[in-house]
Formats: sequence, structure tokens, C-alpha cells
Amino acid sequence: KNFASITFSNHLQQETYEITASLSTVLDLERDDRRRKSMDDLKLLRSYEKFLAGELVLGEWAKQTTELLRARREQNENSDMDALWCAYAWLQNRQKQEAAWILDEYRHSRSADDSREWAFFLYLCSLTESEPKLLDKLYQKLREIYRANHEDVWMRFLIMQIADRSPEVSPRQLKLMEQWFMQGMASPFLYARAADIYEKEPYLLLSIGKFELHVLKWICRHGRLTRDLTEQIVRRAISVKSYTWMLDEILVTCYNTYPETE
Repeated sequence: KNFASITFSNHLQQETYEITASLSTVLDLERDDRRRKSMDDLKLLRSYEKFLAGELVLGEWAKQTTELLRARREQNENSDMDALWCAYAWLQNRQKQEAAWILDEYRHSRSADDSREWAFFLYLCSLTESEPKLLDKLYQKLREIYRANHEDVWMRFLIMQIADRSPEVSPRQLKLMEQWFMQGMASPFLYARAADIYEKEPYLLLSIGKFELHVLKWICRHGRLTRDLTEQIVRRAISVKSYTWMLDEILVTCYNTYPETE
């Protein structure tokens, strides 16, 4: 056998991958299957991030997602979560009948529990429910599962989806997301939700700390800077006393995006 390692590093993290070159065995083939599935999972997440950032239109994201998941199913490599994610893509793309087939099959083959998978199923049901009382029941059950699994990243993603989007609660949502971030939830989906708030209500950017830096960096990377948010960033940057490379890059992007603004 031959051994090697590859290290990728940047300002924020470092990842090292060990490589073994040997004659193929059953274990090697199984490892290759797991690696391929992990790469497919990464493609799904990156595609969804691009959709959230506005870099992929809804129809294209739904097409990429459902085609990849269909290929998995044809190879008998799909999971129940794959099926639910496919239903989510159909629902987002307003293809309700295709999603209904998946949800009906799942409903009749599973029993209710407190798992993240069942919570995701309840959330998908809420997207098609128009009766207020039934919708409230779905949300209530989702919140119960979240309280029992409040440290689960997937449950945090779901609870963000059903959160009140009114301006009155935005400050509390930002505070909660900052708390999650400080607990280690460094997720582009978290940044995307915070970005939505800052774009609509830039005055809520009251300071520029570690959490805000990561959110603003995500906004700059995906070209979502607005003029009002840019002006608010500049105002808050004045109070930052020490040099931060991320803030420096954010300010450069602000200037390049709106060079005519003083």
C-alpha cells in the first residue's frame, strides 16, 4: 500500500485527508460508495445554497435536485430523507402532485415519532395545508420536536422555516441565530436567513462582531449587497477598533459595488 495526505487550509479552518492506494477490495468498494454519496450530498447542499443566494433560479435548482435524487433511486441508493428532499424541491417549484405522491407513500409507511425525518415530513405537510387550525397543529408538533432536539442543526433549520417573518420579531431571531453561531453552527443556511433580515431591515445591523462578519461575508460573496445595507456597514465599521481581515474585504466589496457612495 501507498500512503499520502492532502491538506487544505484558509484563514478559518484546516482539513487534512489521508489517502491510501491499494488493490481494490470489498471494503474499498464500499468506501468508494460512501464517498460518492457524500459528494452527492455536498452537491445537493451547494445547489441549495446557490438557490438561496439567488444564483440559481427556482426551476433550475429543482431540476438539478430531483434529477440527482432520481439517479440515486434508480441505483437503489436513496433514503427516506432523499425522498422527502425531493418532495421539498417539487413543492418549492409548485409541482404539488409529484410531491403529494411522495408524501402519501411516506405517510402510509411510517409512524409518528420525534425524529428529524418526521419533523421534516410535518414541515412539508405544512407547505400544502391551507386550514389554519390544522396548520397550527403541525407547527405545534414541530416546535415540540424542536424543544426535544434543540441542539440538532437540522431541527434549527426547520424551526427557522416556520418562524414569524414580521419585522417585530427580527431582532430576537438575529439574537438566537448569533447564539447558535457561537455554539458552532457555522452554516451557509444560517447566514442566508440572517442575510434576508439584514437586506430588508439594514438598521438591525447594530454592531459588527464575529457573527455579523460571517453573514456579511456571505452576502458579499453572493453579490447580495444593497445600497442601504452598504451604508449601514460603513457606519458600523467606524466603531470597530482593531483590524479584521474579513471586515477589510467586506469594505472593499462595498466600495467596488457602490463606488460613488461617500
